[in-house]
Amino acid sequence: MSRINDTKCSITGTELRRTAKAVQFRIDFIGKDALDVSKTEWFPFSQISTMSKDDEGNDVMMVSEWILKEKELL
Repeated sequence: MSRINDTKCSITGTELRRTAKAVQFRIDFIGKDALDVSKTEWFPFSQISTMSKDDEGNDVMMVSEWILKEKELL
């Protein structure tokens, strides 16, 4: 479960699918840094603090930094 003091990072891209416990997300940006190649990963809802849309209609999630490191995205 995500803890209040966990460091969070924003990821921007497209929500592809969701289940009762997780969301599959195509990541285009981590913070303000664009990825050279978009990556698709599953994220458990327990590690997502917020989900929203930006002004251009992209999906944005705030996720725990440790899970990005575990998935070798940071």
